[in-house]
Amino acid sequence: MNVEQIIEKLKKAAKPSTKKIFMNHGAPEPIFGVAVGDLKIIFSSYAKAMADKKDKLTQKQKLALELYETGISDAQYLAGFMANGSLMTKEEINQWIEKAPWFMISEYVVAKIAAQNKDGIKIALEWIESRRELIAAAGWATIYNILSFYPNETIDQKIIKKLIEKVISEIQKSAPRVKYTMNSFIIAVGSYIPELTNEALISAEKIGKVEVVMPGTSCKVPNAKIYIEKAKKAGKIGQKKKKIGC
Repeated sequence: MNVEQIIEKLKKAAKPSTKKIFMNHGAPEPIFGVAVGDLKIIFSSYAKAMADKKDKLTQKQKLALELYETGISDAQYLAGFMANGSLMTKEEINQWIEKAPWFMISEYVVAKIAAQNKDGIKIALEWIESRRELIAAAGWATIYNILSFYPNETIDQKIIKKLIEKVISEIQKSAPRVKYTMNSFIIAVGSYIPELTNEALISAEKIGKVEVVMPGTSCKVPNAKIYIEKAKKAGKIGQKKKKIGC
């Protein structure tokens, strides 16, 4: 399958109702309106077709880069399933964040890809200092993806502690998506790094209620303290995810 064939599949799987939902959440054109579940089906179909190919990894990576370049949100999200962040350069990943049109791509596609890269934490630390909301939020999303997956012995807790202090001092005056991802970072610290669980709980109390206005949705920002305490009660503190991202 090539880009043109994939685009045709995306067009056929698109639904006006799905497109309307995405656009209400902030998605700009171009977007077809393909549900994530249908994107997974298209990806599975592609993976099966490529199963016996000797150079399938190279071809998959090439196609992912080409799909992302189209600028079509559905194609960019699909590219996130195909791409391997460990095979991308820092420059390529930075190009992806620069071309991310809205948070569903920046936080759920590009952040996942960045977290897979060996320079993921360095990239994230640069991004969180950006004045652009989408980039800064993607930086925090990259960090909590890293915390949720990689062994804690590979994570520099000094860096994480400094970031906790940054969140405490900046979250309430930050842009909406940055607020949201900063809050998710505190939840990730408390949930995945047992040595810092109590510190995360104390931080959540200092931060207080986090309110974010998110267009087109009634979703609320998770209460970090309650979320971490539930994980603690369920005995899930320190349990890592089996893969990065959704």
